[in-house]
Amino acid sequence: YDEIDFISAIKFIDGIEVANFYRKIETDYILEIENNVQESSAYKKDFYSSDQNYTFRQPYIDLKDFIGDLTLVSHYKFFEKQFLKDALNANGLDMIQNNWIDTQESLILQNNYGGSLQDVMDYLDMKLDNELNSNFLPNYAIKKIYNRILN
Repeated sequence: YDEIDFISAIKFIDGIEVANFYRKIETDYILEIENNVQESSAYKKDFYSSDQNYTFRQPYIDLKDFIGDLTLVSHYKFFEKQFLKDALNANGLDMIQNNWIDTQESLILQNNYGGSLQDVMDYLDMKLDNELNSNFLPNYAIKKIYNRILN
């Protein structure tokens, strides 16, 4: 079973980084509380939907607030969208309706080349700065690919 461990995003306006977003999904914490709670399932339902306690929902609510109505850019959009849709639905939240650009799809159309994020970085002979925050390396890689193939 696959789960989302963390969510990260970087907001760029006119090519300039203006904010970043990182949330770890604390599944172990939630499961520990659930296993120790002897109350009814109604209590558990309140726990998961309450804004007063940490919930699975909060990182996704925060992400939706962070991205607003901006266009999203990711590598292999179908995978990202399906994971996000499943997580949002599981937490009683609606899927985002943002425009979404897929760097992998664009590469296939332009260069007849797909591949993983690392494969594409190698194919385009692109490197990332070693000083970057490791939580955001995929985001920076996607930005470099986007700038190279779509701008």
